[in-house]
Amino acid sequence: MSKFEDIKWSSNPLKRRNRIEEALMPILEKSSQPETPPVPSKPKPRLFKTFLLGLLALLILSLSGYLIYREFISAKVMTPDKVIVEVSKLASLPTDETPVVSTVTDLLPLKGQAFFVDAALGDKVLIFEKAKKAILYRPSADKIIIIAPIK
Repeated sequence: MSKFEDIKWSSNPLKRRNRIEEALMPILEKSSQPETPPVPSKPKPRLFKTFLLGLLALLILSLSGYLIYREFISAKVMTPDKVIVEVSKLASLPTDETPVVSTVTDLLPLKGQAFFVDAALGDKVLIFEKAKKAILYRPSADKIIIIAPIK
């Protein structure tokens, strides 16, 4: 026989309530006890070391990526001095003057001029005023397209 079956239903509601409370007291005591929160554990030193190693690896990768990118960009950009050195490997240049170096950026204004018939975007033009000579050089193919006298 359970504790609830034992409770007599009397006409007095107060007695009835007391008997129900007595029957439920063990159940209520168990559920009303506060649970102790788990004690936070200290961070493990191994986790901290792993974090530091990961951060160091990320820093090294970022730095090496930046250096490689910078070298790639500087290799693409041809300064006038680099152009003169590259052209001097392919042809003899006047040594008594420094040429004016320009880049072909638009072909429409050059249309109809014999010197620029085979020109392409990105070609370099070296103009030697004293020697009265012009050279059209294509860096992408590393070749001289035309050498012509100027007036």
